[in-house]
Amino acid sequence: MANAQERDRITARVPKHIKDDIQAAADLVGSQLNDFIVQAALAKAHEIIERDSMVKLTLADSEVFFNAIDNPQDPNAKLKAAVARSREIGLA
Repeated sequence: MANAQERDRITARVPKHIKDDIQAAADLVGSQLNDFIVQAALAKAHEIIERDSMVKLTLADSEVFFNAIDNPQDPNAKLKAAVARSREIGLA
C-alpha cells in the first residue's frame, strides 16, 4: 500500500488502578482505550512543544524590544565590516 501511513507501536506498563481510571475516562467520552491514550498523549505533546517554542517577555523586556525597533542604533564598525565581507563573498 503506497499511500498507507507508516505506523509504530507505543507500549506502557501501568498499575491496574491507573489503567482502570484511564479506561473509565475513555468510556465517559465513548472512546476506545487505545484511541483515548493516543489523543491524550498527543494533546499533551502539542501543549509542551508549543510552550517550548514560544518566547515570553516581561513587560520591561517587551519595552526594551519595541524601543530598539522604534529607535534603531546606527550600525557600528563591526557590523559594517561584516556586511562588507558578506557582499564580497556574495551573501548580500
